[in-house]
Amino acid sequence: MNKIIKNILNNKFFIILVMVNILYFLSNSYLIFSVFKLYNIENLIRLLLIIILFISFIFFTLKSIRFIAKRKRKRSIFLSIVMIIIFIIQCLLYNVIDKVYTSLNTISSNETLYSSSLVVLNESNINDVKELNNMKIGLYNNKDSIEGYVIPKEIIKDRKLDKTNEIINYDDITALVLGLYEKEVDAILITTNYSVLFSFNGFANIKDETKILISKEKKIKVEDNTRQEITEPFTILLMGVDSTLESIKSGSAFNGDALMLITFNPKTLNATMLSIPRDTYVPIVCFENQRENKITHAAWHGEECMIKTIENFTEIKIDYYAKINFKGLVKLVDNLGGIYVDVPYSLCEQNSNRTWGSDTVFLEKGYKKVNGEQALALSRNRHKPNDGSAIGKQMAAYCPTYNEGKRDDIERGQNQQKVINGIMSGVNNINKLDDIYNLLEIMGDSVETNINTNQILSLYNVIKGMLLNNSNSTISFDSLFLKGSDTLIWDEKFKTQLYNYYYNRQSLADIVKAMNINLEKVKPELIKEMNFSINETYEKTIIGKGPYKYESTINLVDKFISKDIEVAKEWGKTNNIKIEEEYVDVYNIEDNNKIIEQSIPYGYIVKNINEALIIKIGKYSDKVPEQIDDVIPNFETYSIDEAYTWKNNNTDKLIIIIEEIKIDSEEYNELNAGKLKSQSVEAGKLLKDYEEIRIIYYEKTKEEIPIQE
Repeated sequence: MNKIIKNILNNKFFIILVMVNILYFLSNSYLIFSVFKLYNIENLIRLLLIIILFISFIFFTLKSIRFIAKRKRKRSIFLSIVMIIIFIIQCLLYNVIDKVYTSLNTISSNETLYSSSLVVLNESNINDVKELNNMKIGLYNNKDSIEGYVIPKEIIKDRKLDKTNEIINYDDITALVLGLYEKEVDAILITTNYSVLFSFNGFANIKDETKILISKEKKIKVEDNTRQEITEPFTILLMGVDSTLESIKSGSAFNGDALMLITFNPKTLNATMLSIPRDTYVPIVCFENQRENKITHAAWHGEECMIKTIENFTEIKIDYYAKINFKGLVKLVDNLGGIYVDVPYSLCEQNSNRTWGSDTVFLEKGYKKVNGEQALALSRNRHKPNDGSAIGKQMAAYCPTYNEGKRDDIERGQNQQKVINGIMSGVNNINKLDDIYNLLEIMGDSVETNINTNQILSLYNVIKGMLLNNSNSTISFDSLFLKGSDTLIWDEKFKTQLYNYYYNRQSLADIVKAMNINLEKVKPELIKEMNFSINETYEKTIIGKGPYKYESTINLVDKFISKDIEVAKEWGKTNNIKIEEEYVDVYNIEDNNKIIEQSIPYGYIVKNINEALIIKIGKYSDKVPEQIDDVIPNFETYSIDEAYTWKNNNTDKLIIIIEEIKIDSEEYNELNAGKLKSQSVEAGKLLKDYEEIRIIYYEKTKEEIPIQE
């Protein structure tokens, strides 16, 4: 040994050989480690490669020792050159494997970032936590909610808010926000993403009307899946995050606007795909008593609540989920060189940054290749020019003629399925390593999933089977359709009628059956007979679309205002609801013997009624104690313009606030545009008894907007 050390120190070539051996050892070790991480990919080949790498290291080490001991300088130089070449190859291989594995590891999330904030109204003029002393703070009283309870409790403890303030508990997150607006509390503790979650749910201006005093973040480890590899049929829930932010890791809020339930059978390469409309009326498992509501509201409590809610109403177990930032869709499609889709109608939309003008995205009808911006526009679109929505008005300014085709959340879901199909076809055609790198980098920034890296790697065998068995084989998709009807249902928390999608029960049953067949939980029924005509164009049957003999509907309370009492009596008799009559004085002859008020609002679910329906009927009186102008009118009979006229005539008697609110849903807008939402003081009351009245109308529709050059 002393001789070897002496030879090394006396000859620079031997010193170089030792250094090359060290580098070779490092590259060899890193490569063995990276190959070892490729779980379940060509296990035999991986084992042989690891053995070869280990033997080669032993071989070159022994050769180096021998050449140094015998002072074979020329052979040492040759051995060094060979080892340097192998070192470079090993480094390149390690770089490829590590880059792929790191990208996959980025997509797979083993922890979730949660954030909560202390929020106040801007008009409160509170700018610091210290200014909240001796005030009331609202808290969502649900111990299972990380952003609604766990982190807020830590904020309370850290800031000692319970020492100087009164903490008011709310059992419902909507009631918590309403409590802030109605001044029941001075501040609330809520998820930091509240402005995104509530902006489409009755609080259109919540971002501008509130401000955050402090926030706190916390990372929670995600429970690992029990599966080690994906070899059996599985389900995955795709949840779209429609954001202007580039990365899903940068705080993009999950708003539940795009939901897609997919089953995949790796044996048959068949997938079923169901787009769930955001307004589907279902029991929300995280709400008190599993109160029914729009399914998008389940996202207020995170992906776990959304998953459990969908599992509850479909009875399909969800194995995995993935959150996808639609902004990253643009990069993904562009990286694929575009995708082919069948565009059902010509449309225009904002670009990925939510801007119009020169950035407006136009897409013509027909089967064509689309770029990233166009694919995103197709995935987002559900409005047309002048449909009554805010976006519809903007469209009218930039593309007034793009108004063909049906536009709604159902159609948007179908369009999203087309885009995913196009992406899958594009991915199937990738044959360059750089394209794979770019694809993985984009996905790492735009996709977050609870599928672990080993499970993702196990899909290698599925892809390998596709390539070996048939070069033309690809994944087949069966699009499913959840049929339903547009319905206005009274919302207990928002105290108004909200648009909901009431799904057909038989449609869901057919969908669930198709999914269970693909999951191999139900055996398919063989078709023994088939009728067709050569003169008729073949159309593929879409499961869940019907037609169905009986349509599922929900029994709701009618709107009786301005109708005769006999109408209400007949309805009560039909629905076994007791009707109680009360007569009240009215000062407008047109209201005589007409229903002017009902105790249970229209749109209320009949099965939930546990009391009598009190109907107030107008009784005309010409003995008005004061002038007619001194009486609060029934603004349901007033247009918005008439309400403003009344305000101008009575501003000297009390404070009159008239609000016009926007509605996101097209169907909801068509029924309510320009109509009264609520008035804070009921009709017939005297002005002199009140200091303020607040009147809220839904924004008018069909207004002409000048085209901007």
